Amino acid sequence: MPLDFKTPNLCGANQSLNNILSAQDDIKKTLKNSITGGLDASALTSAVGANLDTLKSNITGLLPELPTIPDINLQSEMTSLLALPVGSAQYLSKIASLKTQFGDALSLQGLDFDSLIPDLGSGGIDVCSSIPNLSIPSGAGSAILKVQNLPVPDFKPAEEAIAEVQEMSLDVAQLGEDKLTAALDNLKSTLPTTIAWFVINKVLLQGTC
Repeated sequence: MPLDFKTPNLCGANQSLNNILSAQDDIKKTLKNSITGGLDASALTSAVGANLDTLKSNITGLLPELPTIPDINLQSEMTSLLALPVGSAQYLSKIASLKTQFGDALSLQGLDFDSLIPDLGSGGIDVCSSIPNLSIPSGAGSAILKVQNLPVPDFKPAEEAIAEVQEMSLDVAQLGEDKLTAALDNLKSTLPTTIAWFVINKVLLQGTC
């Protein structure tokens, strides 16, 4: 049964949805009247443009605003913790907050939050490699595990020297007819074996990939 968006004050009706359905209905009517009236493409675009703007406005009005609060990341917060004076009120407050936010998630990873703090302060562990990349998305209450961020090098890569290819030449006249014939006979006898070896190795390499 189609939704009734024309009858006013219906129980359970949603005005925002009704506005969208009404705008869609107006576009259909405008298109039908324009085609029947023989409007060209330019006039048809102008006739429908206002209705499309209304429909777009009604739809975007239903979309929630994107959050402006960034995710809370454990690695980032641990790095910030290292910049605070050990034992200060701010330091202790941050430790308590991080334990509340990430303590359970670390336990699921087999780590104990309290044991990480002394090692972190003494430089015994590296934040980026030893602490899981846990984040609490904006508006969420539970931490999720993300893939570790790959380090980006901050130095210029070394230039590789281009190998020089030496040209090889063969003076057939200097070989003599006997040596040339012997070389060709040897090639004929070894070529099948060489091809078979190449094919076998190619198949083996493909099987290990």
